[in-house]
Amino acid sequence: MPNSLAPENRVTLETLFVTATDPAKAFADFHDLFAPLADAERLAWRDALVTLLEQRLEGHEDNLAEWLPVILAEGPVLGRAADGLRLLDGAQEPGSEVLEDRLCQLLARHLSAKTPAERGFLFETASEPLRDVSLAAALFRLLASAPTEEAVSDRRDDYFGPRTEDLRAKLFARVQNLAKTGEIWSQASPAALLWFWWACGQEQKVYEFTQQAMRDKKSAARLFPVPVDRLLIEGAAHEVVLARRWSKILDLHGLERPALELALQGETREIRKSARRFLDAFANGKSDLYR
Repeated sequence: MPNSLAPENRVTLETLFVTATDPAKAFADFHDLFAPLADAERLAWRDALVTLLEQRLEGHEDNLAEWLPVILAEGPVLGRAADGLRLLDGAQEPGSEVLEDRLCQLLARHLSAKTPAERGFLFETASEPLRDVSLAAALFRLLASAPTEEAVSDRRDDYFGPRTEDLRAKLFARVQNLAKTGEIWSQASPAALLWFWWACGQEQKVYEFTQQAMRDKKSAARLFPVPVDRLLIEGAAHEVVLARRWSKILDLHGLERPALELALQGETREIRKSARRFLDAFANGKSDLYR
């Protein structure tokens, strides 16, 4: 598995980003180059992207107003593997260093140079027009909630200044609407939205929502890929459901039942394949329940 870009590709990306004056065009050109790549190649390109974005913003925090909305809009799609699964960027330990996390950390570093009121204004301006709020939800959860896997714990109510709770409420309302209409499954990272919802003190509501989704075959099929991560370790791909973590918002054994049925009788090849993938990944991750 390549772990670095060819020199000519790095020069191309440096040309796109380091001196870019139009963030949207820089990302559009990156997409054109990125789309045909295999997953293993995408790792190196995404790694270079984060490095170049860091270089572009370092010492130029005044440009954050231009870059933040574009990164929040484009980041979610780039964080997926070619077939839509979240791809861990060569991490040896599960759950670390996905692109979503790296972009959140990058944005957090540069937002930290702003006052709370400035952060609130920047986030509100950047997030309101977003069609996909996956990365925005992940960023808000990182910045305005305690960085733990415990819901309703030590919220940081002042990170975005006086806008913090209003921003949380607006983002929460958007996630609720996406869940109500079923559009949550069309977002790049339903997982990020479910975890944001959960962190808003809605543990039971999230669990009830996923339980309800399992009762409908179409919704269950959309749920199958959500808890599946692909780990790339020493060049080999391993798909796993991190059971201890996901059992907080999903009845994994309950999801196993429709998966067994749809693996054999799903309406389409894609549904049958997704069900089998979940079953295999869940089998790989079951031991995690007992750690």
